[in-house]
Amino acid sequence: MNVITVSDTANMNIGSATLVISGGITPYTINWSNGAFLPNIYNLAAGDYFVTITDGNNCVIDTMITINNVVSTNNFKELYDYKIYPNPSKDWLNFELNLIQPKNVSIQIINSIGQRVKQIDLGRVKAIQEQINLSEIPEGFYMIQVLIDNQSFA
Repeated sequence: MNVITVSDTANMNIGSATLVISGGITPYTINWSNGAFLPNIYNLAAGDYFVTITDGNNCVIDTMITINNVVSTNNFKELYDYKIYPNPSKDWLNFELNLIQPKNVSIQIINSIGQRVKQIDLGRVKAIQEQINLSEIPEGFYMIQVLIDNQSFA
């Protein structure tokens, strides 16, 4: 099973999740924690959603989907400056961040179908320069998502 997620933006409840189910025996029964029962759910606020998928043999998969809240860098008051380079990048990516106050920071690299392929937890920082090794990630299109005290911008 793959899950494609779209983050909420500035708390506008526009997140979504799409299940791509394979394997098992059809038909599938889908039960989301918000009461939905289809593979696609829309108009989601940022937060955690749980889904139970049962196939025709009564095999069950339970999983949690997280919808992040993405904030424009123009709306993030604690951000002083940041740089991500070079773009495009092959083996190494440079990340520089300067915040007004120390915050918990992590970086997520997300592929084109919404899967997180790498996460780097940088801890509580005010300023950081980090080189990110990309050599173990297959070539492709990726999004860099930065989480600052669990609020993200991309």
